Amino acid sequence: MKIEDFSAQSLQYIFVNHISQATKVITDTWRGYKSIAKAFSTKQIEVNKGLNFKALYALIDQVNSWIRTTYLWGSDST
Repeated sequence: MKIEDFSAQSLQYIFVNHISQATKVITDTWRGYKSIAKAFSTKQIEVNKGLNFKALYALIDQVNSWIRTTYLWGSDST
């Protein structure tokens, strides 16, 4: 799924169609999440230059590394 922008309207579509309303969603304090918070249980925390999300950023880095190396080892032959 590709979204054209990161507007609250585009993100609301993802939340409504792909996330259970019973889910506790933790976000940063970006104001675009405020409209989503009306329908979902959200907790907004200040990002603090990424220090609050160290585990998330570490996981994202690992996934990015895996994606880069997977493509490098792929074969063009069919």
